[in-house]
Amino acid sequence: MSPHYPSLYQINTRVWLRRFDTPSQRATLRDIPPAYWDDLASKGIDIVWLMGVWETVKSTIPAYCLVDDLQQAYRAALPDWRIEDVIGSPYAVGRYRVSEKLGGNASLSAVRTQLHQRGMRLVLDFVPNHFSAHSPIIAEHPAIFLQGSPAQLQQSPEIFYRPPHAPEKIIAHGRDPYFAPWQDTAQIDYSLPAAQQHMISELSAISELCDGVRCDMAMLCLRSVFDRTWKAHRSAQHTEPRHTEPQHTEPQHTEPQHTHYREFWSDAIAEIRKKHPRFLFLAEVYWGLAPMLQQIGFDATYDKDLLDALKHEDFGRLTDLLDQPATQHARAIRFLENHDEARAQAAFPPPRAQAAALITYTLPSIRFFHDGQWEGKRIHLPVQLGREPDERPDPKVSAFYDQLLSLLNAPIYRDGQWHLLSLHPPAPSSDHHRYLLAWLWSHHEQRRLVVINPTPHTRSGRIFLASWGHNAPFALEDTLHTIPYLRDPHTLAQEGLYIFLQPHQAHLFAWSAVL
Repeated sequence: MSPHYPSLYQINTRVWLRRFDTPSQRATLRDIPPAYWDDLASKGIDIVWLMGVWETVKSTIPAYCLVDDLQQAYRAALPDWRIEDVIGSPYAVGRYRVSEKLGGNASLSAVRTQLHQRGMRLVLDFVPNHFSAHSPIIAEHPAIFLQGSPAQLQQSPEIFYRPPHAPEKIIAHGRDPYFAPWQDTAQIDYSLPAAQQHMISELSAISELCDGVRCDMAMLCLRSVFDRTWKAHRSAQHTEPRHTEPQHTEPQHTEPQHTHYREFWSDAIAEIRKKHPRFLFLAEVYWGLAPMLQQIGFDATYDKDLLDALKHEDFGRLTDLLDQPATQHARAIRFLENHDEARAQAAFPPPRAQAAALITYTLPSIRFFHDGQWEGKRIHLPVQLGREPDERPDPKVSAFYDQLLSLLNAPIYRDGQWHLLSLHPPAPSSDHHRYLLAWLWSHHEQRRLVVINPTPHTRSGRIFLASWGHNAPFALEDTLHTIPYLRDPHTLAQEGLYIFLQPHQAHLFAWSAVL
């Protein structure tokens, strides 16, 4: 049976695969030694996300991937980078076929078999908002892309372009409403039924190759977001004069023609689950739209709010985010880093990094880890690069994650019941307990009490439980430090458990509810 709170591991496939090269040949997915998957399984990983397996288009590299801003990012991550290290963004998909450089569909199938043999599931990318700006799909199905006009191309060349596979067309680059367009992409027009059906067909084909999808910027396909992003451009297109028509014709309507269309995700998820009822839908989502995507049918959604609260030391926001039922936490995907975010060891000084990890990964949610995180890597690699810098593992970080993963692999953290606890003042009129965090895990007779001080100040407080489950003195073991604390149940009932923590320190107490 799958765990209630699984762990997910992200791999930047095209870069990671080079670790398995031999002097005589480049590795494919089929060449991954079984011991690698054994190691992930032993660490409690349930879901492997292979990022970037799809075909990309080489011509986008000189066209879009060598601009000054990207070159600066390349130099920061890989000072000796060369042109051949630039392989293009995995989020500018050419076709949804596994790249032959990775071994094609057959090699991916071999990986999936290896994962299934170890009780793990395979997740791949689905990039619903756009294809590569040079994708052959544009020539094959031009009508599914958001069309522009000559006037729009002239006025907004950063948004519209003529694709090389269909130069007679003018289409839009993919974008979200708050940033400049992604120049290496072509925007799908989700107001068109044919476009939605095409993307459902693409998703259906993907679903035969894996057990779930991580949907990139999933909220961009929502009707409300798509309309807000493109309304002005579609309105302008419908108000432009048509030079082939007589000058005395009536003005064009000022409203877009496609004002009513179906919600893509509702139909897409329903269609895939007809064939694969347990297929996982994981959403990258921001702007407070996670509840909407969960209601539509996503299994779980990104929770970047927690990461931001930890980074900015916004302790009031942090406590607010934690104060929700376990059922809501369960559909959150919690992380400290990924391919879009700074490395955790670079974003957090060492004491804060461990506290942030204990908070993030002892909550009842999907625990999302990034390749290199356990080794303490600090360099954020742009997704367009195909070679990573040589970073030595940090022994202290590795030891910490070895211990944390071992603890999290226990059934109590995977299938147990979780309860948020309130801390009480250590003494009358004291507020030293403020911002101390505590929660209880229980599973059969087992108990785990997690108490964390996320602040830069010493904190103390008292924890009261309805029952500690003992009538005689018993030991609480701090599993982080393997230190036993002998406690009397009657004193605990009357005075509570006194907690005193230095900045960014934590206790993970373990005990059994019955002798």
